[in-house]
Amino acid sequence: MTPVLLTLFGALTTVGALLAVLLPVMARQGAALRREIDAQGTALRREIDTLRTDVTTDVAAVRADVAEVRRDLHALAERVARIEGTLSGPWRPPANGTPAPAAGAPPETAP
Repeated sequence: MTPVLLTLFGALTTVGALLAVLLPVMARQGAALRREIDAQGTALRREIDTLRTDVTTDVAAVRADVAEVRRDLHALAERVARIEGTLSGPWRPPANGTPAPAAGAPPETAP
């Protein structure tokens, strides 16, 4: 054999030996990475489900608080309306477009 063929066969043998060693190592690393990614994905899904449950619970609590504030606000509005009615007396604005009595004017009496 010529020296060129010997060098070529030597290089091919070296490449073949490297591939024989490296391919299984790379396959094992790829499998380990896949397992790790799957484990992390599962943990992430569990955490997302927990957060979703927490958010749903918190939203329900906020809605209950808003409903309570709304009830309290309506109760206070009714109290303010009653107090305002008490302070302003029984007077109501005139109906049918008749003018309101002037302030300080004596009420009209019927003969």
